[in-house]
Amino acid sequence: MKDTENVIQTNAKYYELDAKANIIYKFVMNYNDYIKTARDYGTGEIINMVEVHTLTVIEENPGITVTEVALEWNRTKSAVSKIIPN
Repeated sequence: MKDTENVIQTNAKYYELDAKANIIYKFVMNYNDYIKTARDYGTGEIINMVEVHTLTVIEENPGITVTEVALEWNRTKSAVSKIIPN
């Protein structure tokens, strides 16, 4: 009987955690769509949120290199280079 109770409790906990994980997953997917959507942030240029944050880091840290941005953001230099134009 104790094994059956453990299985029931385990299943209940699984469904509880699965419901919470689905909420987080939906948030992440919606946020991902949001940050990739290009907008006018008041400059007349249409850019996305990642580009805004990149420009902000560059403005606040004159002379910062792609390598330094990559280290700060835990990204590869290649990934950062795709955001920052030459």
